[in-house]
Amino acid sequence: MTTEKEELPQDDGDIADFDDTTASTKPEDAAPEPAAEPAKVEPEPEPTPAEPEPPSAGNPVMIPKARFDEATGALKDDLRNQTARAEALAAELAALKSGPPVDYGAEIKALDEAWNNDTFEGSHDEYIAQRDGLIVSRTEQATREKFQEEQAQEAALRETQAWADAANAFAKANPIYDGESAEFDAEELATLEATLKGVHARNPGASHAEKLAKAHKIVEAIATAEGRRAAPQPVNPHASRNAADAKAQASASAAPDPSAAGTGDRGRQSFPGLKDLKDKDYNALPKEVTESKSLADF
Repeated sequence: MTTEKEELPQDDGDIADFDDTTASTKPEDAAPEPAAEPAKVEPEPEPTPAEPEPPSAGNPVMIPKARFDEATGALKDDLRNQTARAEALAAELAALKSGPPVDYGAEIKALDEAWNNDTFEGSHDEYIAQRDGLIVSRTEQATREKFQEEQAQEAALRETQAWADAANAFAKANPIYDGESAEFDAEELATLEATLKGVHARNPGASHAEKLAKAHKIVEAIATAEGRRAAPQPVNPHASRNAADAKAQASASAAPDPSAAGTGDRGRQSFPGLKDLKDKDYNALPKEVTESKSLADF
């Protein structure tokens, strides 16, 4: 007995054709994928420095002390240099002014000799111009010297008159130095004059009145030490204040007693105290009067 093989139906959709060229689907056989590029990191922007707030009353500008000292130190150095330069120039100017005056007569004579001896370097016009300039300078010098002399004489006269006025006023205030006074003392005046020489030397900037007062104080000390004059009584520095206090106390004592009857009480009936009132009168008073503590003992 023969058996026939059953042919299985073929389904093209269920069985795929075998193809050697078909790529393997195993993961290990798959081609490696390209590595992913690292993400670009953007650098963070640097923070913008905050702009300083404008100076105001609530936000003053603070300068560092070192910078301030440096700036002020430079200014101080410059000021010192300028001051030193000004002082040097002033000293040079004073030296020039105090130097010997130019002898323009000798200068003119020397110029004439140079022209006459043909040793002058220049034309005749230049010679005349130099000679005229020297003559003008000589005239100006003479005028200036005369003016300065007159100014010095006037200053000396003013100083002498000021001293005479101060001395006369001082003598009137201190009769022992006044030759026309009955209290005049020639010995005291001689001592004063001798003392004034030292006072002048020690106090060149003092006024005439100050010098006379200083000399008088010395003369008084000498006379007291020699017993020719009694020592002055010490002055109480509180004398004026004490006098004012005594005057105020006397005025207060002479004031009338405000509690006593005065001119303001004339024609006014006396008011009896609350304790002296009769019950009828007391009850007639207002309640605020009878209950007042300040009038309870009145």
